[in-house]
Amino acid sequence: MGLLALVVVVLLVLESGVLAVDQPAGFLTIDCGLEADDSYPDDLTGLTYVPDGRYIDGGENHKVTTVYRNKWWGPDTRTLYTVRSFPSAEGQRNCYSLPTDVGSKYLVRLEFLYGNYDGLDSSSLKFNLTLGVKHWDTVSIDTTDGNDGYNVHEAVFVAWASWAPVCLINIGQGTPFVSTVELRPLGILPYPAVMGNVSLSLYVRSNVGSSPDDDNLVRYPDDQYDRFWFTDAYTEADPLSTNISTQSTIQPSTEFAVPSPVLQKAVVSSGNSTKLVFFSDQLDALLHEHFVILHFADFQNNKSREFTVSIDNGVQSSPYSTPYLKGLSVTGGWSSNSEGKYNFTIAATATSALPPILNAFEVYGRIIHDNPTTFSQDCKLAVSIGL
Repeated sequence: MGLLALVVVVLLVLESGVLAVDQPAGFLTIDCGLEADDSYPDDLTGLTYVPDGRYIDGGENHKVTTVYRNKWWGPDTRTLYTVRSFPSAEGQRNCYSLPTDVGSKYLVRLEFLYGNYDGLDSSSLKFNLTLGVKHWDTVSIDTTDGNDGYNVHEAVFVAWASWAPVCLINIGQGTPFVSTVELRPLGILPYPAVMGNVSLSLYVRSNVGSSPDDDNLVRYPDDQYDRFWFTDAYTEADPLSTNISTQSTIQPSTEFAVPSPVLQKAVVSSGNSTKLVFFSDQLDALLHEHFVILHFADFQNNKSREFTVSIDNGVQSSPYSTPYLKGLSVTGGWSSNSEGKYNFTIAATATSALPPILNAFEVYGRIIHDNPTTFSQDCKLAVSIGL
């Protein structure tokens, strides 16, 4: 073998090894609208984005306009530069078929950036998402909202077949499109409300200790499951609170594996207040029934911090104590609110030496499926006849 050929072989082996390390098992990372074979590693995460052609039939490839590519999105958001659109008739269903292992738990995430890809300068668009044949959420694009109409939608589900259909539905209020589709296996994470016939639609996953000016999104590789942890934009807190942070490494909880960069920030009640009160600042139909997960970690000092939790003005929980430099997660049951809102209160006990604390939280709505044993057959029929 010649020297040049040997060098080529070595480089191919090394490249193969890098890709194997950078792409965790089971991760599917799709940049919608890419041309065939136009894969690339993302600068921010190191994950390899691939074209979507093999996962969907139909649709058109487009690029967002230069003005959007050059705005605040920056070079780390190349994933949003292209879209696949579906200029079909009202009621038309276009589905991505995502490979899954039956009985395994997954997170699926879709991102949307309109970016005037069609040259129509639309100010608003709406279309529906379904997980299989059941309604997941409605995508509402408002290009005047300060985020250029950027949207992200996540769901958690248990795979019922060897593939999962994720569909965009035209409801006559603009052409459906999508920028990215990402599938992440969740291993043994105990999202307890997820069963074969119940999936979770994410309303908010909040890194509450981040300041409003902190645009740093925590995701992979800090979060091994690539969950998005946002600076909170959907919840208001009692004004008697203070943001705190630490550089100390915090051991994630064994239950939900919240990453250290999220747990290193928190809010605590201030002044003489012994409560932290959080409540949603907008209505959402999904939240008539909702599921709340609270995440805690203590890093101020080793004094005792004990508190109770009350969700939607319900019964107070038994006292919890936050471990020092280690995560703790608390889950509630399903709660109902006729207004489509949520609230929760964290109150210090009489024996607590420190005020209540909160580092992060998640709120989900419910997606109820039909009998999962017939679900996959229903989906195949829906896709084949183009519903």
